[in-house]
Amino acid sequence: MEEPVDHETLEVDVRGHPTLVHRGGSGPDLLFLHGEAGTSDWSEIHDRLATGFTVTAPVHPGFGGATVPDWVDDVTDLSFHNLDLMRELGVERPWLMGVSLGGWLATDLALHRPGEFRGLVTVGPLGLRPRSPMPDLFIMAPAEALALLAENIDLSEVDALTGDADRATSIWQDLAGQARLMWKRPYDHRFERRAHHVECPSLVLWGDRDRLLPESHGRRHAELTGSEFALVSGAGHMATIDQPASVAELTAGFITRSEV
Repeated sequence: MEEPVDHETLEVDVRGHPTLVHRGGSGPDLLFLHGEAGTSDWSEIHDRLATGFTVTAPVHPGFGGATVPDWVDDVTDLSFHNLDLMRELGVERPWLMGVSLGGWLATDLALHRPGEFRGLVTVGPLGLRPRSPMPDLFIMAPAEALALLAENIDLSEVDALTGDADRATSIWQDLAGQARLMWKRPYDHRFERRAHHVECPSLVLWGDRDRLLPESHGRRHAELTGSEFALVSGAGHMATIDQPASVAELTAGFITRSEV
């Protein structure tokens, strides 16, 4: 893409918890919830979305190098934290978007507060019980985990010994934070009973090269939540890393159709 979009990083007090929030762009509000593996920084997907939306992208408690606070026990704790964050920032009825773990979080928000959001886009969302076991990311080195999550990335860059040690550490810290959320509850056993409460327009995007979960899993997630479903060509599980232009285009197209 051309020039990066101007953005700022704020520290917002959310009920006593300092929360970093990236904000940039112009247009309708879009709350963007990042996934695991060092994806909390402002990146190309944010730039592309910010050409048509005011993007608010918080860093989840326990991610981005921060320690997981003791009040975070599961994904729903992060959901209510984000509701409080929206109040602090004065963000009302945004579009909601989440990637992988952030997709689980975004869906959970839409389930609990169906009237709070204009629509929902998830990319490779977790949360639904898989029909076969997922690979265990939490026992892997950063490069091994990232190889299952993304396709178009140089894994030598995240080798702690020969590559970017800071980046490798960031990925490992995020996976540790994710493990805190998912170790005892790797999925939401209530999901299938509650999924129909996603009442806003919704879209599930799925990488056609996803090696973490099969396409059938994404289609089942979409069916349960009453969502449209689309494949992202040439992308792994975290399609926002592999194909940010395609994800942004599919998202913008869905939102345009939904607003008619």
